[in-house]
Amino acid sequence: MTTDTITENFRESIVNAISPAVLVGIFMLTVAVFIIVSVALLYHWRNFNANPAVTKRIIRVYFLISGMFLLAMLAAAVSYST
Repeated sequence: MTTDTITENFRESIVNAISPAVLVGIFMLTVAVFIIVSVALLYHWRNFNANPAVTKRIIRVYFLISGMFLLAMLAAAVSYST
């Protein structure tokens, strides 16, 4: 058996084990947790940080990085489903 065959067999077994509906559910749950955490963090950053410039920078970096992670997860779920 070659590495390509093993990889393809592994991929097929995973595809058969997890339905796309489960992936969409996991993605939606992750988005809901992301929204809840984001609201809590924004509240604390705005109300308990003394320097507004630092708060703006923190918010930008947080949403940039978490947005990239969400897009990567969505791309993985879509490519897995097809």
